Amino acid sequence: MRKNIPIIFIILCLFFTVNKISAQENSIQTSYRIFEKDYRYYQSLIETFNTAKSKNLQYNSVTSQAEYLQASKNLLMSEINSLISFTVFLKLKLSDSTKILKYNESTLYLKLDDENAFLNNFKENIIKISTLEENKISWKTFKTHYLTVKNIAFRSKSLIEIIQGNKILDDISDIQDKMSVYLDDKKQDDLGTKAANDKLTGLAAKLILSANNIKSAENLQGGFRLEDADKNSSAIRNVLNQFCLNNQQIISGYENIINTLQ
Repeated sequence: MRKNIPIIFIILCLFFTVNKISAQENSIQTSYRIFEKDYRYYQSLIETFNTAKSKNLQYNSVTSQAEYLQASKNLLMSEINSLISFTVFLKLKLSDSTKILKYNESTLYLKLDDENAFLNNFKENIIKISTLEENKISWKTFKTHYLTVKNIAFRSKSLIEIIQGNKILDDISDIQDKMSVYLDDKKQDDLGTKAANDKLTGLAAKLILSANNIKSAENLQGGFRLEDADKNSSAIRNVLNQFCLNNQQIISGYENIINTLQ
């Protein structure tokens, strides 16, 4: 039970850190803070839950069972609230990154809406739990939906990374075009200009490799299976790591050309 939300939190911290403040980002910032608050509250209940569980294992009395049941219900409710606030944050982040404002235009939005609706209704069931067996079944049900949201998060992470990669590719392509125009305007009999042109031709080939990396990532994303979300996401990340490496070399090449012509 205690391992569920921390996995989501790690995904969140590594790939969805919100560190730019703008009017467009305000709602995302707010939803992120709510998630942090809910997550911290969940953490605060773990010790109480562990204590009640140990006490019940030791005494197995009516009182210890009642205390354990209540502690378990409280912990489960806090996990549900954390997961709900995470789905809200993720939907906003997806909307901001993809610029798709209508949820029915994306299966990811639909799946997140479904999970959010289920979890909000599920909270009512938790309140009514009166036995340890009911509590056990509820934990199993929650785990199934937690795994669904976690897999959606992995797919969303990859989708956002590909979108960002395409934006970077567009920017570098624009620089490449401007560099080419700049060199065309210079005297071609100048040795420095000739060397710069040769260098720029080599960088154009690397730019093609970067474009192919993005295409490969998009193809992997197209075949994304939610049940293998972590593996698929890792494969996409490996491709995008190569994309980043190519781009670093291209940018260094542009700097070298500029320094040569100065």
